[in-house]
Amino acid sequence: MFRFSLRTLLVAVMVAGTLLGWLGSQWRLVQARKGFNGQALADGGYAASYFVSQVMCTSDDYPGFHETEWQTPSIPFWRRWLGDEPVGLVVVPAAWPESEAQRAKSLFPESPVYWRRQVLSLPPSG
Repeated sequence: MFRFSLRTLLVAVMVAGTLLGWLGSQWRLVQARKGFNGQALADGGYAASYFVSQVMCTSDDYPGFHETEWQTPSIPFWRRWLGDEPVGLVVVPAAWPESEAQRAKSLFPESPVYWRRQVLSLPPSG
């Protein structure tokens, strides 16, 4: 018969709770990214997949885009399992306040983010 102490049980519950909490935060991030994209599409912006964004945009439209177009964006494998996908370009609707544009920078760190035709962030190099 398998026996374990109360301390072992508490450690196991703590580890399981930590993992589930982390997984929940990743799930909320994926849902926030999907919600942002849906809301941006409704208001005239978008968060396009990498291959679509290469066809849709030029450096004349979005300065700095060509410097990053050959770097395939990536996201962790567990976020792919949760239904997320890498985004190649984020265009925040011009009517949105700057706070929403800054939120897009934190939601999509793998892609360039543009607001009012100005680059807010480029993905990290490397």
